[in-house]
Amino acid sequence: MFRYLKVLCILGCLILSACQFGIRPDESIPTNETSTPHIVNTVSPSQTLTPAPTITIETTLPNPTVSSDVILPALFYILENKIFEQAGDPPGKEVADLTDSGPILAAFQTGEVLLLMREQGIQRIKLSDGSTDMIFSFDKPAMYGYFISATASPNVFFIIIVDDPQAEFTSGCEVNYYDFKLDTIIPVITYPNTMRVLGLTTDKDGLYLLFTGQSTDFGRVFLVDIQKGEITKEIAFQGEWIASLAPDGSHLATLNPNYDPLENTIGVYDLTSSPGTPPRTFKLPKDPSFIPGDFLWSPDSRILYFNLWADHYWDDPAGFKYYGLWQLELESGKMSQPSFGTEIVFNLERISIDGEWLLLRDRDGVIWVNAFSGAQKKIGLPENAILVGGK
Repeated sequence: MFRYLKVLCILGCLILSACQFGIRPDESIPTNETSTPHIVNTVSPSQTLTPAPTITIETTLPNPTVSSDVILPALFYILENKIFEQAGDPPGKEVADLTDSGPILAAFQTGEVLLLMREQGIQRIKLSDGSTDMIFSFDKPAMYGYFISATASPNVFFIIIVDDPQAEFTSGCEVNYYDFKLDTIIPVITYPNTMRVLGLTTDKDGLYLLFTGQSTDFGRVFLVDIQKGEITKEIAFQGEWIASLAPDGSHLATLNPNYDPLENTIGVYDLTSSPGTPPRTFKLPKDPSFIPGDFLWSPDSRILYFNLWADHYWDDPAGFKYYGLWQLELESGKMSQPSFGTEIVFNLERISIDGEWLLLRDRDGVIWVNAFSGAQKKIGLPENAILVGGK
């Protein structure tokens, strides 16, 4: 029972913390809106994973507290149909008043523009003057969705999950992106199942999507040709629903469970190598342990961050022990703990453009963690506040 409850918990975290970073097109790309997905190349699962030797972890000193004179990145949140900006401790400053257009499914801020996903479409808010308008209407009401962006261009991808009685799991997805230069929404692909956007290929012509409508013991990643709107490759991997693409599109990190013996490893696939190449594998420290949510890459694609919990995800949640924030340096394979966690469960939310600040959150607030010094600053948010994602 606890195993299935935990899996549902993890899925909830993935949907809410969706700010994974990818690279988007720098130019507007004409898209075929009516194209049908077509798989032209399939890559078979890799060979059985061989975990790397256990890495000895040095005990670190307690984290310092962020100095009061340090200027933290600004946060935006929504409360009672109003948008607030908060830098450091509360209270936040009201920057826009929204019309009541129903539930907010997702929110994303880039520069002076904030995008809201509603059931019926995309609402844009200009933070410079607080003006709002609906810039895109969905053909079907969205059940949920999210945005994903990156630092290479201002374009923002978004995916919505819609009801589809004809689909295998009665739901499908629609992937689009907002072209800021043309100020228009460009469709990419529609698929009769649920997906999660991971990011773009190194050449920016392809989009990686994680197929989420399957058993948790086996994963599939689809590569979509953005111009054609077609699936051109399927990459199969041994692992859970946890998968994260490096910002430069070169590597895919996954959580790979092994049930005999009971242990987890991180698998990192080199997407620039020949198809079917087995991943590099890294055994988690503090065995037995597991990663409760997703990974977060540094902007330069060199470091992989993750939270670490004791035991296994199917164990009694009441007995969980938290090992805090960890990192994996991809080139050297070294694991270390840049910052201890707290007694409260926090999920990785996003990382600043310069890679200096990691944002972790829970129901009561957020914690900024300095990736270089380990210094932490906890900030409370009003109850029921919707934290806006962003880059």
